[in-house]
Amino acid sequence: MFRIAGNRSAVPVRFYRKRITLDSSKTSSLNGANMHNTPVALVTGANKGIGLQIAKDLASRGFEVLIGARKLGLGVAAARSLGGDSQAIQLDVTDQSSITAAARQIENTWGRLDVLINNAGISRPIKLGTPANEMRDGDKVSRATVDDMRLVFETNVFGVVAVTQAMLPLLRKAPAARIVNVSMFRAQVVPSRSRTTRRITLGSMSVSIRPRKQHSMR
Repeated sequence: MFRIAGNRSAVPVRFYRKRITLDSSKTSSLNGANMHNTPVALVTGANKGIGLQIAKDLASRGFEVLIGARKLGLGVAAARSLGGDSQAIQLDVTDQSSITAAARQIENTWGRLDVLINNAGISRPIKLGTPANEMRDGDKVSRATVDDMRLVFETNVFGVVAVTQAMLPLLRKAPAARIVNVSMFRAQVVPSRSRTTRRITLGSMSVSIRPRKQHSMR
């Protein structure tokens, strides 16, 4: 876990490999008459896989879920499968203009963000049909290309930082904001016994913030 903190107020940030459980009742008490009563959660890379399952779980617990997807059409399809108040939002974590536009859309529509789940991530690009032994060798630092490593870092590390920084002003407007970073064992470019690039790098970082309000952002 690493902590985004400022003096007494803090946003704990945790890494999950298993089931994520969040309680909407702890984030539904709002400050300000213009805010929606339903807690709002953004899940990046939520159009499939773990991200989609996280979105389903949040929706079942009373959250209005924003399906962050690089391709909007896939996000729309995922949101329809969830039903309820789920909505798709175009979000490419490697594109700053896309991140900025998503933050602006959330601010204009919902006014705040209660939960940010940084789920979007990739493993090293592998061509279909690549033999297993070549896949294993390609994960070694001595064999992985710089371009492959750069792509993994852009998505799994810098993308998380960029999205988090863009969403912090919206999280500060929530009474009990949460940030969750989902680490992936396969999202690595080092031997399998090592910890993931994403977990090592993000786990060593902290970003100072100073919430305008005195309530705790835990």
